[in-house]
Amino acid sequence: MKRFDEIRLPGKQVVRWRFLDRENRWEIAAYRIPTGGELLMSVTGEPIQRWSAGGPSTDEFSEALGMVVMSASLRVQSDRLNGRRNLH
Repeated sequence: MKRFDEIRLPGKQVVRWRFLDRENRWEIAAYRIPTGGELLMSVTGEPIQRWSAGGPSTDEFSEALGMVVMSASLRVQSDRLNGRRNLH
């Protein structure tokens, strides 16, 4: 059985989460798939990425996941309306 660890968004974007053993926390981040999985930047130019000490099914994880999905969705909508811009 394959683990459910990503949400695909329109425009070839994906939100993924993984457990970081060394740091003992969860990383939740948005990526642009066609470019080899680089972090997706927000409309303000910052990486769309959050961390959570609690895992899936905790309030902390759900809040962090919601923030990443919302930021990534905003970026997708911005790209659709304004054209894709590279923010570094």
